[in-house]
Amino acid sequence: MSLEGPASPGGDPPADAAVTLAERPIATELPAEPATTAEAVPTKPREAWRSRLSRAVPLLVPPLLYAIASSYNYSHFLAHPTRGVPGGADGVIYSWYFEWIEQSVIHLHNPFASTAMNAPIGVNVMWNTSLFALALVCAPLTALIGAGPTIGFLAVLAPVASATTAYFVLRRLTGRASSSALAAALYGFGPFFAGQNGHLHLIFAVFPPLLLLFGHELFVRQDKDPRRTGLWLGVATGLQLLISEEIVVLAAIVAAVSVVILAATDWRAVAGRVRHAAVGLGVAAWPSRTASCRPVSDWTSPASSVRESRSTTPRRATSRPSRRCRRTASRTPATSGGP
Repeated sequence: MSLEGPASPGGDPPADAAVTLAERPIATELPAEPATTAEAVPTKPREAWRSRLSRAVPLLVPPLLYAIASSYNYSHFLAHPTRGVPGGADGVIYSWYFEWIEQSVIHLHNPFASTAMNAPIGVNVMWNTSLFALALVCAPLTALIGAGPTIGFLAVLAPVASATTAYFVLRRLTGRASSSALAAALYGFGPFFAGQNGHLHLIFAVFPPLLLLFGHELFVRQDKDPRRTGLWLGVATGLQLLISEEIVVLAAIVAAVSVVILAATDWRAVAGRVRHAAVGLGVAAWPSRTASCRPVSDWTSPASSVRESRSTTPRRATSRPSRRCRRTASRTPATSGGP
């Protein structure tokens, strides 16, 4: 038997077989696959981070730009928040209303009418530009830093809130971020804002974009329950009536004109959608009336306010002078010169 022949089944392999096994690139090829996998692992968090960033940029950048623009516009106030109020005389009257509503909450007075101004007749707080809902929400801030700085910070926030609301509504309706951001900037900082810069009850206009969203759902899409949409529309309308009635009227006029134009363009399509829209508008009437009708029509009507002020006025101040007092006054000689 040759020593160089094949090994027996239980023996050692031949020398050339050992060399052949040693020369095989097993040890050099096996680590290559884990190295490739290790290089691919860090790319997954990087792609996830980029995906999150791409989703966050359209949500954060436009509101941030609106905030920068508003801060620049009101930089004179932000530099010295306690030296003045944006809006001049209008800002002063806003401050008075905010102070009154904050005091009425603390002392449990009627916040919708006050005899602290224009005494003894008083004033209707709701029939004036009191921004009742905002003043009520900001009552803790008013008590903490004062009414003047609160009005100033709300003036800075107003165009940002209006533009941001319009941006998200337009982005939801169109699906385009850049064009929606540009249109919202024009809405929040456009000619209306420039002309009414000192009127806080007009530049805080988050309601018209919401009306556009709910109106589009009721008249165009109609893929949701009209009662739910009408409920949200009524709540938004009622809250806006407690902030500014003018904005509600302006938005309602624009909405009515838009519906008329839509009906004139394609009246058949509108006729088939009237029932869905009517249900939603009927439901919207209830929460809007609940939120605003009581304070607007009952507590703050001119007649009720005069009756309230007369009821709180002492009888001696409102009664006619007695006959004896009139005779005494007629005998008293008039003084000349000086007040």
